[in-house]
Amino acid sequence: MTKKVIIFGAGYHGRNALRSCKKKNMRVLFFVDNAKKLISKKILGKKVYNPKILKTSNFDSIIVSGRYINQIFKQLKEFNISKKKILFWGKKELKLPKNLLEKRAKEVYFGLKIISDYLKNHKIKFWLDLGSLLFISRNQSLALTSDIDLLVEFKDYKRLQKICQKICFENRYFKISKKKVYKSKILKKEKITQLTIIRSKKNNFDYEPAIFEFNLLVSKKNKFENLAKRRIYKTNYWQSQEFIDHKKFIYPVPIKRNEYLKTLYGSNWRAEKNFFLN
Repeated sequence: MTKKVIIFGAGYHGRNALRSCKKKNMRVLFFVDNAKKLISKKILGKKVYNPKILKTSNFDSIIVSGRYINQIFKQLKEFNISKKKILFWGKKELKLPKNLLEKRAKEVYFGLKIISDYLKNHKIKFWLDLGSLLFISRNQSLALTSDIDLLVEFKDYKRLQKICQKICFENRYFKISKKKVYKSKILKKEKITQLTIIRSKKNNFDYEPAIFEFNLLVSKKNKFENLAKRRIYKTNYWQSQEFIDHKKFIYPVPIKRNEYLKTLYGSNWRAEKNFFLN
């Protein structure tokens, strides 16, 4: 008998859960998500509903994954959902099969090479950041991450906009996506839109596209703010660049990289965990 399941969260991890369900012959009824902007939309052919629908839904299991599993579990308890019905899926359960992971890796590394070359040619200094920095520091494939984080100084933001437009105009399958709007603690009134480049071939439902997000570094006197984390650092990890050889390519990373990763992910950052709790 085919198990009827619902997936909590229609983001990156939820979409990979849907792909895994198809391999496991599990019938996904729909997504639920707390993000109002997603309600009533269709993601990979499945509609997204408000989580309140769970109170009256008939299903065998609900799949929970991603970085907010603790908050979601608390919400499900409030809905009186039985613990027996909740499936917690981590990286092992969501991992792509080897052949598809290799295909996504080609997309990711090909796109990163092109973007890196444009930034270098236009003398834009950048560093690998956040999860991307974590993965190459562990010598893991960047194809395992939801997106590639590149940190660029805020003073180069306007030039970066033009470069992103040029990349997408001159290269097939690249497009710009303006995702988040950041408020800087240092700049206060200033609102900055994060620039994101997506590289994806049409009608590809087997794996997530290669996504490249540009985080911005705002500096003033002895304060250094990473807008993606909305956090101010007193240490200038970006005073210069160090370089890591990974997959036959040289990547720029912050100085005192290990110390920076410790501030982001804790002292045990080297340990690979199944769940996305960082």
